[in-house]
Amino acid sequence: GDERFGAKTLFDLDLGYEVGRGVKVNVGGSNIFNVYPDKQINAGNISFGRFVYSRRVTQFGMNGGFYYARLLLSL
Repeated sequence: GDERFGAKTLFDLDLGYEVGRGVKVNVGGSNIFNVYPDKQINAGNISFGRFVYSRRVTQFGMNGGFYYARLLLSL
């Protein structure tokens, strides 16, 4: 069965600071507000609850936010 999924807005962020000559620290994330895609509601599409997010039409990743810290060294 066909379903409709609403629009979503995602925000990514990357902040960096140079702590010394050739050394930079970055922190950030993708989907920083932890937005999830719409769940399917048609019982015929979810295979007894195993696939609550569509496998055929993906709005974006289903894992929520991803956050990181990174150390960059320039030689």
